[in-house]
Parts: sequence; C-alpha cells; structure tokens
Amino acid sequence: MSESRADEEPREDHLINAIKAEIWDRAFYASATAAIFGYRAENLKRRLQLLTFVALAVPIVVGGLALAYGAGFRFLHLAVAIGALIGLVQLVISLWSVVATWVEEYGYSAASLIDNSQIAQELEELANEPLELHELRHRYVALKARDTARRAQDYTHGVTDQEKRRGHRSALRDRGRKCVGCGEIPTSMKPSACGVCGDFKNRRI
Repeated sequence: MSESRADEEPREDHLINAIKAEIWDRAFYASATAAIFGYRAENLKRRLQLLTFVALAVPIVVGGLALAYGAGFRFLHLAVAIGALIGLVQLVISLWSVVATWVEEYGYSAASLIDNSQIAQELEELANEPLELHELRHRYVALKARDTARRAQDYTHGVTDQEKRRGHRSALRDRGRKCVGCGEIPTSMKPSACGVCGDFKNRRI
C-alpha cells in the first residue's frame, strides 16, 4: 500500500464518522418532531371525537326521554333546557374548531408524525450501514433534503418551547441518551424541572 493511500484511509474514516454523527443528530431531531406532532394529533383527535359525541348524544338523550316517557314527562322540560345549554356550548366550541382549523391541523399532525418517523428510521438505518464514503454521501444527500423540507413545513405550524422540550425528552427516552441539561436518561414522559428535557405540561383535551 502506498504512503498516500495509507494517509487517505484515516481521513476517509474520519469523514465517514463525521457524516454519520450528523445523520444520528438528524435522526434524533426527526424522532423528537414526530413525538411533538404525534402528541398534537392525539389531542386534536380527542377534541374532535368529543365534539362529535356531544353533538349526537344530546338530541339522542332528549329524544329518547320523550319517546320513553311521552311529552308529559315532568322532567322533560328540564332535560330540554339542559340539552339546549350543552348544545349551545357545543356549537360555540365547534365554531372555534373551525376558526382554529382543528380538522386540518389534525390531518397535518398525523402526516408529520408518519413522515418524521419514517425519516428518523431511514436515517438510523443509513447510519448503521457499512458504506464507502461516496455511497454514504450520495444516499445522505437525498435524505437530508427530505428532512430539511419536512422541517421547513413543520416550523410554519408554530411549535412551542414546551412542545420542543416534550419532544426532546421523548427522543432521549427512546434512545437511552443522557440529557445535556440534567445529565439524566429519561425513563418516562413525566415532566421534570429541567429546562432542556422537562418543564412542560402533559395536558389532555
């Protein structure tokens, strides 16, 4: 082996390791983003299901009482009044769901969850493959472009600092990595006081 070739091999190995480190970082953040939009999708799905349930349940209950006990049922007027009040609240919340585009946001969040999860998986698989430098670069270019485009779309949907910390904690937990803030490996999604992987609220609905 020539001296120049012997010098090139350590340099090539160094470049491969540097690219793979970048790939692992991108896989980590894609996984964190998937967790963020997965949590959003779950909450939005619950809200939409609750709205649909209330919209159907109220007239069914009131109508059922009328059919079962007749129009002379002494508590029917009370049931109608309560049903009307609940229906009014439901209509106001439904109006807000339209203004806040809950249906569209749910669809986007579900799509982002799937896409980011796939990107993270493909990046991890690429990082684990024993490839030559030119092949690694070639395959990484396409994945990097796809990941960058996905990030650009996700940023337009207003990811908050709390969501970033929640997503970061999820990615740390799934990969068994230590947080650079508190130095701990998260074992659950229970919020902590850490400003890097904690300090968020696990709110439902």
